[in-house]
Amino acid sequence: MPMTAASALTDDRRLDLHNKGMHQFGMRLHHLQPHEWALPTPCLDWTVRDLVAHVVGEQRWIPLLVARRLSVADAERELGGEGDLLSAGESLGPNAAQAWDDAAGPAILSFAALDDLDVLIGLSRGPTPARDYLAELTLDLAVHAWDLGQAIGMTDPLPDDLAAYALDSVSSWGDLSGSGMFAPAVAVPDDASLTDRLVAATGRMPG
Repeated sequence: MPMTAASALTDDRRLDLHNKGMHQFGMRLHHLQPHEWALPTPCLDWTVRDLVAHVVGEQRWIPLLVARRLSVADAERELGGEGDLLSAGESLGPNAAQAWDDAAGPAILSFAALDDLDVLIGLSRGPTPARDYLAELTLDLAVHAWDLGQAIGMTDPLPDDLAAYALDSVSSWGDLSGSGMFAPAVAVPDDASLTDRLVAATGRMPG
């Protein structure tokens, strides 16, 4: 694979950017109001509750896969279905911000405790370097932070370094519109901001 700006980063910098993505999502989630749960988001047909359930559920997998090195099947059994979108939404409880905090802390510590990011993590697609898993999670956090912000009116752009890293990652993977996870990329002007370029690359309409 050709060298990209993302692939040239140190592991410490990758961890920093992942933590920044966690902060961006958590910051928006902590501003979420009860009446906003059913609002639509830019993410396919998901409501705010669907989106939050997805991201919180994603964090709950990380300590099991990264810190404890469980298989996907064993992690799924231990979660008792909480990795599933619907059940994760049900298990958010009355305080979604607390559910996020409870899941985010162990997720961050799981990656920080690794000796290096060359460690292989057992994902559904097979053994994957922790570095690649971290990049995917950072992209997901950045884009879904933007999704959540758009839904609840917090439309500040993402930090440029986070948006640039996530954009470099998704651009290096080529056209992912056939995966079912992304719509075809949206064209943006040459002078578009990094945040607008990122969300456009994932098939979202900036603004």
